Amino acid sequence: MHTKRTSFLLFWLRIFAFGAALLGEDSRASINQSQSAPKKTVFKNTMMGEMLDEDGVHLGFTNFTASDGNTLTVLYENFGSPAIAQAFLEKQIAKAVKVIERKKKLNPAGTVVGERAEILLKLSVEKPIPAVLWTDGVKFHEIYSSSRDSVLELERVYRY
Repeated sequence: MHTKRTSFLLFWLRIFAFGAALLGEDSRASINQSQSAPKKTVFKNTMMGEMLDEDGVHLGFTNFTASDGNTLTVLYENFGSPAIAQAFLEKQIAKAVKVIERKKKLNPAGTVVGERAEILLKLSVEKPIPAVLWTDGVKFHEIYSSSRDSVLELERVYRY
């Protein structure tokens, strides 16, 4: 009788151990999948409006909050001529603490439509803020945030 109970207990111990091993593998697989799968950043529009810069230039703005918690601001304006949009881009670049990159702005077809610059802005006394600015013909755009990754991701998905 003692051996029947022992066999019975051993049987259930094996079942329990097997189930625990399966659950452990599923949990590890789930953790590995969530660690290796890139998370898609989602941007939520939190506010839109219009403003004047320090020189009285009219700009539209949109504030976004990224799904990772970062906040971003997009400034934009249709200046009516590519030369005026380019002049405003130059004015903004002149405010930079550092110019990281300047290059031609290409549309999806590969045609040059303007200029793009990645800079560090001094918006506060704390530290420089990453920003990307570009022109697309008569249009000017600027995205800035404390997170360079968020700025580049919003630039990638931003449609205007």
